[in-house]
Amino acid sequence: PEAHPAAWNRWRTAQVTQLVAEIQGMVRDVRPEAVLSAAVKTDPRGGLPHFQDAPSWARDGLVDALYLMNYTPGVEEFAARNAQWTLLPKAKGVTIVPGLTIGDDPTRTPEASAESARRQIQSAARAHGHFCLFAYSLLFDAAQPPSVRTATQRDPVRAARRQVIIPYIHWLAELARTQPR
Repeated sequence: PEAHPAAWNRWRTAQVTQLVAEIQGMVRDVRPEAVLSAAVKTDPRGGLPHFQDAPSWARDGLVDALYLMNYTPGVEEFAARNAQWTLLPKAKGVTIVPGLTIGDDPTRTPEASAESARRQIQSAARAHGHFCLFAYSLLFDAAQPPSVRTATQRDPVRAARRQVIIPYIHWLAELARTQPR
């Protein structure tokens, strides 16, 4: 390995890909309706230092979905990162799902941060037809009855996010439901 580090890393990447292929085969045999997915870097080659060749997994149909961990506050950067994946070949049935964070951006008000997240959702839905949010706890208060929650759990920042994001998600769902397939 020390004499040929690039070859060693290619071999390790091939071993991880082989493992993904074997898992995919087992999943198809045992539970064919199950969805095999992976959370991956937004740069298609970003996983290679960790021996993850997500573009080949998508191209070869080794996964059903790739969730892009695209956690940036900027809408333009978010869209540019997602666009890289639209150019790559993928097997029929492989879905690319851009992920976005709805966390705090200290340079913006909670309302502006929520609006940025709404625009990222719009961008992801346009480019790939899907999106996922990170994380539930950044949008919803603790899962306790309102009478038990403390004032800090009834966070006005979460409320601001919900006020902007939830109606938009409902609108997207209704739009998808009424669109011809």
